[in-house]
Amino acid sequence: MKLSDISERAEQRPFRPFTIETAGGGLIEVEKESDILLPPRRPDLVIVFNPSGRMWILDPSQISALEAR
Repeated sequence: MKLSDISERAEQRPFRPFTIETAGGGLIEVEKESDILLPPRRPDLVIVFNPSGRMWILDPSQISALEAR
């Protein structure tokens, strides 16, 4: 997945929750804007948090799809 596609979804206004599907088939829910971070100094990383405190650090190549909810 291209970082520009991920960034476009994460920065849309108004924000709309979406699901990240990983290359391994896992699903990660992005409920709010603060749940996803695209560090400007590390364009090769996508960091996702969930309400229970879990954190995923992904390379864009590990993301196979973004699904609107």
